[in-house]
Amino acid sequence: MTRRLYLDSAASAPLSQRVRQAMIDWYAQDTGNPSSPHRDGQRARIRVEETHDAVAAALHAQSREIVFTSGGTEANNQALWGPLRALDTNGRHIISTQVEHPSVLRPLEALREQGYEVTLIKPDSRGALSANAVAEALRPDTVLVSMMWVNNETGIIHPVKEVGRLLKDHPALWHTDAVQAFGKLDTDIEEAGCDLLTFSAHKIHGPKGVGGLYLKHGTPFRPLLTGGGQEANRRAGTENTGGLTGLKAALDAFLPQRRKHYDHVRNLQRRFEEGITAMVPEAHIWGADIERSPYITALALPGYDNQSLLLNLDMAGVSVSVGSACSSGSINASHVIRAISDDPALINGTIRVSYHPGLSMADVEEALNRFESVLKRQEAWKKTK
Repeated sequence: MTRRLYLDSAASAPLSQRVRQAMIDWYAQDTGNPSSPHRDGQRARIRVEETHDAVAAALHAQSREIVFTSGGTEANNQALWGPLRALDTNGRHIISTQVEHPSVLRPLEALREQGYEVTLIKPDSRGALSANAVAEALRPDTVLVSMMWVNNETGIIHPVKEVGRLLKDHPALWHTDAVQAFGKLDTDIEEAGCDLLTFSAHKIHGPKGVGGLYLKHGTPFRPLLTGGGQEANRRAGTENTGGLTGLKAALDAFLPQRRKHYDHVRNLQRRFEEGITAMVPEAHIWGADIERSPYITALALPGYDNQSLLLNLDMAGVSVSVGSACSSGSINASHVIRAISDDPALINGTIRVSYHPGLSMADVEEALNRFESVLKRQEAWKKTK
């Protein structure tokens, strides 16, 4: 059987052995509910608080400002709905961008239906967003600004720190979706100046179904989920202690090696992009000349169909994607690429390759070999049409 090469870590990074073992060890002795007063419950409560501390340290925040959720999608919904449900203001204007994750764009659609006016900033032809565009859209009645830190499809790093400085003297709340940045870049909430930041465990080799929200102390907030008083009355439901064990283990393993991982993955990205552009000279790397995360390459191959490439690469043992994992099951073109370009050849030929530190340079070389074989077969097939 062909050894598989996993190049879709922006969708979900492989669960690390250290995380897996930590979760197994926890489940072997986990019996208590963190809300229970007895010894078993309090042992579980200590685990929840230890993970609060670990996330807070990663963000340079306070432990009381961390709210755990079922993942990035819930966290984004909480970050948008929670403050707006609690604000005592007549402001009804929201600023965001056309290239956000669906878990931001869909709630914004619902908020628009409830009477909010939503301004979505368009990226330039490279995929970049600018703080100046936010400044131009800002109004006295703007109540919320939301911009992702790293785009999940292109890897482009957006100007969150500049936006934070811009909003310092404006009452609008400031949210950034940091799911693709958390643990990989230096996500310092003081530098970003944000009121709300969302994150997920499974992008840094932690378990799926675990994420959370940084909620700056004093930020108005009315939770979507009510019931018990978990997470300081900000998110009802028994905490997922096994998943939180995995999140803490992932942070303990990943953060001390963050710079080393960054440099290694940057070398992988550089080699892959050099190889693919030598193979296909007309290939286009989205955001190639602006600041990007080394963990993601958005690659347009004009003349090729991305759905066909995805399937043929899968059969060749290479896992890639054509966009956000939350919507890539759809045959619709990526809304991110459509926001950047109206060229059908680029839109329909874009795939996403995303890396993780466990890959070697030999893995990238093998991936390039398999890409070349698939592209040659695609060329031969096109000539028979």
